[in-house]
Amino acid sequence: TDGCWKEGTFGVRFSIGTGKVVPAFFVPESYSIAESIASVKKGYERFMEQGTSHLGALGDAIGSPNKDSLLGGVVPVLMSRNNPVVKNLVARPFMGDMVITYKSIVGETRDGGLMTIPFQKKIVEGMGISEPELYDSAMGRVFDAEIETISTVISSILGGGDDLSDADKIYVMSNKYRMFGASTILKKENLEKMASVLGGAFYVLPSSIHEVICVPVSDVEPDNTALDLAMMVREINRSSVSPDDLLSDNVYIYKDGQLTVLDEQAKQGMFTLPGDMFSLFAC
Repeated sequence: TDGCWKEGTFGVRFSIGTGKVVPAFFVPESYSIAESIASVKKGYERFMEQGTSHLGALGDAIGSPNKDSLLGGVVPVLMSRNNPVVKNLVARPFMGDMVITYKSIVGETRDGGLMTIPFQKKIVEGMGISEPELYDSAMGRVFDAEIETISTVISSILGGGDDLSDADKIYVMSNKYRMFGASTILKKENLEKMASVLGGAFYVLPSSIHEVICVPVSDVEPDNTALDLAMMVREINRSSVSPDDLLSDNVYIYKDGQLTVLDEQAKQGMFTLPGDMFSLFAC
């Protein structure tokens, strides 16, 4: 979505039936037909007031986008292979329980977000675009990583004032938009940047499709408890992450230039995280 008015939001949709990008208006399901019509009228007026100049490439895309314009803005988006929407998307398996999907960036919102079109199978079939073409284009456009300590992120959300010193060596990696930021792990330069910040090898905990949590291996204390990291990831996924944003139950490790899944044997009896990490996610 790109904007809002009192009763709803508006944005754009790619119409599979017509092959066109068109304005779209969204109102609460609880509205009656009369209320919906009145609300959409207000949304249309707001849309026309803003015009399309701020939409960048989308201003030209409203109508009939072509193959080159869509491929020119494609980026990879990591998702859980178990997400029901994946069955309708062009996707490539990635590291077990994740898949690489694709979105075409068609503009930016007024609040600094992204307007995107997901590459559904029907769109690709209708426009003659192959998955390898999408992959090659997308991997050249992986966003640069934005790295912050989790204490900084939480303090900004809570307005500061809390003592989060235990989390100073727990980092969040995303992109400048804070959207689909988990895909930053697809770029080796991003992983090397995090390794430089953390001083070497680190664990990657997939907190959502929008970011990952990184913890230095050197700061994780050996213990006799089993599957601490994996259990924590699963607990956070079930209690604090929406199903649409859930990414993976696995834990990953970046070491010696390679990102790999932490296998079941390696998980057992190895880890206790510094501080009460779960309490940070529950904030």
